[in-house]
Amino acid sequence: MLGRSRIPGVQSPTVRPLNAATALSLLLCAATVALWLRSYRRIDIANHASARLHRAISVNGGVCLDSLTLVNVTNSWRDGSVTPIRTTEPYQESPTTKVVSIQNTPLVSKGIFAPAPPSIKPQVSSIEIPQSRTFDNVTGSLVTYSLVGRRVWIPYWIIAAPTAALPASRIAARLRRSRRARLNSCPTCGYDLRATPDRCPECGAIPDRRAAQPDHPRPVH
Repeated sequence: MLGRSRIPGVQSPTVRPLNAATALSLLLCAATVALWLRSYRRIDIANHASARLHRAISVNGGVCLDSLTLVNVTNSWRDGSVTPIRTTEPYQESPTTKVVSIQNTPLVSKGIFAPAPPSIKPQVSSIEIPQSRTFDNVTGSLVTYSLVGRRVWIPYWIIAAPTAALPASRIAARLRRSRRARLNSCPTCGYDLRATPDRCPECGAIPDRRAAQPDHPRPVH
């Protein structure tokens, strides 16, 4: 049974949306690769403070997504029998939203802004980042503030791979059609068209011979 014929020179209504999607995917892939390379030189941090601290960190080949709570632990450095008192406080920062960029060094990024060592696999982990510690020599109290919460680690390759899939498939399809045209095969299904060059008996496609037959100058008599 013959399939739907494809007429040369007539553009399918899906071509333009597909071209737009391919261009968008290519731009997203290029931006992701640029951030991927930059993350080994610079640490880019976007903070948003509400009752918790939410932040996204581009570092060491991936992105960390943190959701942290400010925890106050009051203890005694004199009396070990005192039970620590743990309370949660709202995180306050001004401005509430800010973006900063700092130089990436092993001492800066190790374990604070990224997993140590960075993993090629996604990770979800619990983290605790000490902020301050105060001793009181009169009362013997010890007050510690820490940021406690969850961290999601997403390597950049996981973001880059899906955005590269559509452009790569379009390039592979174009190369495949070009090769089939050179071999006198159907550009759609690959059927041998040497016996039926005007129409594919397998899928019904009408091959465009302009790509396979370059123009040759006519001899002058």
